[in-house]
Amino acid sequence: MTIQKYFTHRISMLLAAFLLCAAAALSLAPTASAAPAVTFEATNVQMRHSYVDIYGRFTNTGDTDAIVDTFHIDVNMTDANGEHLWDDSNTYYVLGIYVPAGQTVEQTFTIYSAYCPYTVTDYSWTVDYKIY
Repeated sequence: MTIQKYFTHRISMLLAAFLLCAAAALSLAPTASAAPAVTFEATNVQMRHSYVDIYGRFTNTGDTDAIVDTFHIDVNMTDANGEHLWDDSNTYYVLGIYVPAGQTVEQTFTIYSAYCPYTVTDYSWTVDYKIY
């Protein structure tokens, strides 16, 4: 074998090894997946006669559109002294709330309750939620 053939063969083998390593590295590289990322923020809670309105907004920080079909909400209210006043929860099914990628959608939820102390005017509230 001549020296020229020897180096040509060596360079071909090194090039093949390099291409194989590059292909393997590319196949192991992390892939980006498009997914919605929806959160809810309660902006206000108002007691009415026999029901409570929860005002809020869904925000989708993901890169694909989302539809909120099932949503569970817990509301806890305390009076001006920090004493427990009222709490309740509800799960809403088959909502179909469309939240485009990168956008916010306003939404109001109502919880009906005969025990809602609607005559109290000085209260604070907390809202917990779960999106399914």
